[in-house]
Amino acid sequence: RAVNDGLGMAIGDQVLALVAERIHGCLRISDVAARFGGDAFAVLLVRPDGSRQMEAIARRILTAIKDPIR
Repeated sequence: RAVNDGLGMAIGDQVLALVAERIHGCLRISDVAARFGGDAFAVLLVRPDGSRQMEAIARRILTAIKDPIR
């Protein structure tokens, strides 16, 4: 919301698209990411190989989305 209010909706849409790209880049080909309105995303891991793999993917996502957006 802060981006939309400060820089406009077009920039906000670009930020959301970039975040979606970053999340998608962290997933396996079988996994799915979706946006649920606003700035909420969900990830579905299809047949993960256990909690270690789920944690590794979650860490990759967190690292990818915390990088600054220029």
